[in-house]
Amino acid sequence: MAAFVDALAQTGCVEAACAHVGMAKSGLYEARRRNPLFAQAWEDALIDGALPRLADELLTVAFRGSVERYYRDGEMVGEKRFTDARLGLALLKRLDRKAAERAAQDRAARLRALAEERAAAHRAAMEENAAGIREAISAELDEVDDMPFRADAGSAAPQHPPHADRLADQLPAARRACARGPADPRRL
Repeated sequence: MAAFVDALAQTGCVEAACAHVGMAKSGLYEARRRNPLFAQAWEDALIDGALPRLADELLTVAFRGSVERYYRDGEMVGEKRFTDARLGLALLKRLDRKAAERAAQDRAARLRALAEERAAAHRAAMEENAAGIREAISAELDEVDDMPFRADAGSAAPQHPPHADRLADQLPAARRACARGPADPRRL
């Protein structure tokens, strides 16, 4: 059966492939009906092997036309070349559709690349901005760290707002978060 599938891919014609491997058409059609793998291989041979060959042949006929030869008493006395405009138009329509699909795929790929490029630039700007914010916060934390928030017993420290003790308690966590930086700059 593998030889039949190969011959079918080469010829594109079931009858010619049967003759090539010396098998009966009816037996092969029965095998295709019973065996889904063989049926799939048959279809693949036609689509992957025969279809491109047929398309090439039809393009040749559409461009060059067909030749009709005239014979008299076994000798060729003339020939006539003619083209079928319908075949050419049908092939042109198919090729136009394929070209439009390719152009759409190319455009989509260019748009994806542009979107990825812009997203990368945006992420870089966000990371740069986040680094600047972390530096500013760190500088402010240094200033806060230098301020005497808690009055030692018996000292005459200046009075601070009531939330100063809470800020002093949160200072180590804020400093760690600033040093670590955000895990994802898009969440800033």
